[in-house]
Amino acid sequence: MVKIDASLLDFWRKDTCVSLQPPVSDTTILEFERSHNVILPSDFRYYLSNLTNGFNQSANYQDGNGFNFLPLECLYAVSKFDTSDFKASNGRDYYVFCDYLDFCWAFAIDFNGSDTRGNIVVVGAGNPFPIVSKSFSEFIELYRADDARLYRF
Repeated sequence: MVKIDASLLDFWRKDTCVSLQPPVSDTTILEFERSHNVILPSDFRYYLSNLTNGFNQSANYQDGNGFNFLPLECLYAVSKFDTSDFKASNGRDYYVFCDYLDFCWAFAIDFNGSDTRGNIVVVGAGNPFPIVSKSFSEFIELYRADDARLYRF
């Protein structure tokens, strides 16, 4: 598995459009997990508790390419999004953590199943949701490389 580290913050600091939020406490993460009955993958947990709690949603909420990494308090289950394109056909619930160009499509992570926990899917690109990566770390590598796989929808 690719590791997430502080170089991600350096990457974002070069983007003058981004305003980062400070990391959240382990207690806050545990409260989220308890209230949603989920377990966050370790790389996503590390990102939130050691690097950043996403982009500030009231100022500079998109990077120069139009990606918006949501803070923990803004993550929501795909089933809560009231658009037919955003409904999971397989009964699983994914949590949106990043949108592209104000929801042209979004990226969501599976917090639920042991066999697929951590998979990143594209929401709004049809059902079943296309898998983009097998982990948050892998997604970040694709994102940092501006990989075409994030735009093929």
